[in-house]
Formats: sequence, C-alpha cells, structure tokens
Amino acid sequence: MRFIRFVEHVGRPMVAEMRHNTRTTLVSPLWRFLCWNMNYHAENHYVPSTPFHALPALHDKLKDHIHVEPNGYIGAHIDILSQIMGRKSRSDSMAASG
Repeated sequence: MRFIRFVEHVGRPMVAEMRHNTRTTLVSPLWRFLCWNMNYHAENHYVPSTPFHALPALHDKLKDHIHVEPNGYIGAHIDILSQIMGRKSRSDSMAASG
C-alpha cells in the first residue's frame, strides 16, 4: 500500500495550489478497481465529496488542469527517484516557473 500512497504527493512541489502539489496516476482498470479509483488523487482533492465511482468522469473534466502521471505507479517512482538522484529538476522549480 505504501508503494501506491507514496506517489500521491512525494516529488510534487510543496505549494498550496492543488494542481501543482498532487499527482494523478493513470493505471490499468484492475489497479483502479483495487484502489477504488484513488489513483485519481488530484481529482479527489479538488472535490472531496465525489464518490469513488465518479472520479473517472471528474478526471475527464480536470485532466488538462492537474498533474497526470501517464506511466503508472512505476513511472511516478522513476520520476521521484530521478529528482532524488539529481537527474531531473525538482518539481518545486517547475511549479515556480509555470
């Protein structure tokens, strides 16, 4: 479970603006089922009262306004490790510029 929960905010900027500090992770239908659609984490923060089964529809409306990791949980971990190892700029510097 920690493998999944870890990517929700780690590696994202430490700012108050939700579209920058939270990650939505695109995963297979099986993973979405097992996680009750909580891979749509940014959407859940935007509208916390949204039931888990409605999060995919909310994602369709917000996907251009939030950070989406298209390569699943592995891709999110690779992004985080790249930042830690200095191979990629920290997300904090990207949010400050854009």
